[in-house]
This record gives sequence, C-alpha cells and structure tokens, in this order.
Amino acid sequence: DFLITAFLCLNVIFMGFELQFSGSVTGVQIEFFKHLLIPESWWPSMETFFVVGDQMFTALFTLDVGIRILVLRLKFWTNCMNYIDVLVTLASLVEHIITAMTPVNPTLFRLLRIGKLARALRLVTMSNTLASLELLTKCLQSSVDMLFWSFCLLTCIQCVAGMVVSALCRSFIEDPLQNIDVRQEVFRYYGTFTRTFLS
Repeated sequence: DFLITAFLCLNVIFMGFELQFSGSVTGVQIEFFKHLLIPESWWPSMETFFVVGDQMFTALFTLDVGIRILVLRLKFWTNCMNYIDVLVTLASLVEHIITAMTPVNPTLFRLLRIGKLARALRLVTMSNTLASLELLTKCLQSSVDMLFWSFCLLTCIQCVAGMVVSALCRSFIEDPLQNIDVRQEVFRYYGTFTRTFLS
C-alpha cells in the first residue's frame, strides 16, 4: 500500500508538470509569454513524454486494481472507494483507446482527465494502512508526523482542485473568438499549474 501511495503522489506531481507545460504552451500561443524556457523544437517530444508517462501510470494502476480484485475477490467490492478505482481505471483505458483510434473532442478529453484526479482520493482511504496518516485522521500523538502528513494531504487536495479549475478554464483561454485581454487575464490566474496552485 505504501508503494501505491507513492505512485499516487507521483501521478499527481506528473499531472501537475503536464498541466504546467501545456499551460505554458497556451501562454505562448495567446502571447502572454514571449517564449518558454523549453525550445519550441522540444514541444512534440515533451508531449510524447507526457503521453507515455500517462500510459505507464494507467498500466500501473490497472495492474494494481486487477491484482486487488484477484486477491480480495468478493471483499474487493465491499469497499466503496474500490468502485472509484475501477471507474477511474476504466476511464483511463477508454481515454487511451479513443485517442489511439480517433481524434478526440478536447472538452471530453479534459473531462476524462479530471476523472483521473479521483485517484488522489485513495490517499484519504488508505489512512488505516499508513501509521502516520492514521495519526493525522484519528489522534494528536505525533506532531511531527502529523505536520508532515497534513502538509502532504492539503497540498494534494490543493493540486487536484487547481487542476480541475485550470482544466475548466482551458477551453476559454484557447478560444480565439474570445477577447484576447480577457483570455490573458484568465490565464494570469488559471493558465498553468503553478498559477492555479497559487491562486
């Protein structure tokens, strides 16, 4: 469980980097930034990196859910959070299959991405397996551990909320029919992961 928790945290961080990159590219396209630190010739490679990374996380979480179903059998279905794991895993698989077969509507694609953020909910449900996180949710015995896990949990929640807001604003920011000044103003607060995280 600790290994899966570590992968969940890495997945949230990975999605944050992906959002930061795509938001920065959008910022250049709407002339909010003059250029990025990453040369434009690297952009396709970065997009490939994020697609492959997402596929690896999807494969890992699919394997996790599959192993838990095989080991726990009927007990797996008694925990409500396991249904969320199955739905998120299925949504991830469907997203990869659809994008491989046909061009995807960007709005649908973003909604599927928001659904993936539900994986972070497992951090809350795994409190009975992680001693320090259990202390956070049940008692005040270890202040150092509690401070660390409080910071981790609140940061994760803030990351997920920021990614949801940024994903919802992305269509407006990229719409060339909207006023460029308003688009740049929305981008200023919600265009990249770091801007959304700080807003």
